[in-house]
Amino acid sequence: MASEDSIRTADHEAVLASLLEAVVAFGPTGQVNFVNPAAESLLSRSRRALVGRSGEDVFASSPWVAELLRHLGPDRPAIREEGEIMTPAGRVSVLAEGSAVRERSDGSTAAVLVLYDLSRRSALQDQETHRRRVAELDRMAAQFAHEINNPLSGIRGAAQLLGRRLVDRSDLVEYTDMIVRQVD
Repeated sequence: MASEDSIRTADHEAVLASLLEAVVAFGPTGQVNFVNPAAESLLSRSRRALVGRSGEDVFASSPWVAELLRHLGPDRPAIREEGEIMTPAGRVSVLAEGSAVRERSDGSTAAVLVLYDLSRRSALQDQETHRRRVAELDRMAAQFAHEINNPLSGIRGAAQLLGRRLVDRSDLVEYTDMIVRQVD
C-alpha cells in the first residue's frame, strides 16, 4: 500500500500538471525535479530534456532567471520579475515568480518557478478589447437603426394614409405604394 506522502505528492503533481501556467520545480541542489506540460510547451523542451538539469543550464540563454533562482532562500522566499526568455522557438516575454520551498524531509530549501507567458496574456487582452469594441459597435448600430426607424415609420404611415385618400387616382397611388416599398 502507498504511503500517505506518496499519494499527496501524486495529487500535487496532477494539480501542477493541469495548470495553464508553466511550473518548474527545483530540488535543493538546483536541479529540475518537475516540469508541467505548460513549461514543456513554453520552454520548447520535453520533460526528459529538462529534469535533472540545473536551473543555470536550463536558463543559460536567460541569465536573469538563473539569477532570480539564486537569490531565493529563507531571507527572500519569493521574487517576481518580468523579462524575456530565449527558447528554441524564440524570445518569449514572461513574468517569473520564484518561491523558496522548505523540504519536509531535511529542512533544505528548494524552489518553484512559475512562468506566465505575457504574450498570451496580451493576446487575451487584445481579444477582450476587440470583443468590447464589437459590442460597442453593435450597440451603436442598434441605436442608429432605432433613430432612423422612427422618421421612416412616420413617412411610411403618411404614405399609406395618403394612398387611402387617393384610391380613385391610380396614377398617384402608384407613387405612395413606391414610398411604402422603399421605406420597408
